[in-house]
Amino acid sequence: MAYLSQLETYKFRKAFTLARCEAFPSVVLEGRFKSIPREQRLCPCGSDEIESIDHMMLRCSRHKKIRAKYITPLLKDMAGQSDSDYYNQLIIDQSRTTTELVAKFRAACHSRQNRLLNS
Repeated sequence: MAYLSQLETYKFRKAFTLARCEAFPSVVLEGRFKSIPREQRLCPCGSDEIESIDHMMLRCSRHKKIRAKYITPLLKDMAGQSDSDYYNQLIIDQSRTTTELVAKFRAACHSRQNRLLNS
């Protein structure tokens, strides 16, 4: 796993690791601990989609601005693929640039969630 040595900042290594493992703070993770069926772990954005990492990275309206900064530029190079293919290419850790931008995206989302919870 190249990202463990390539991502120099601890918070980015942690963010990418949590994204790959779907272990970031979310309704999906909370549902695991509370035995809530996966299909009921919906995102608070109101989309009626499960709050999974691919939803957050590709479709969630709550992360639109952060996605525009970090993820959208990467998707332009992958035009015409399915969301599943986009997600797999973003999370696979084959490109240092992609890995770094995904890590920054996740770290920014996490910071935003913390700010919202603490306000």
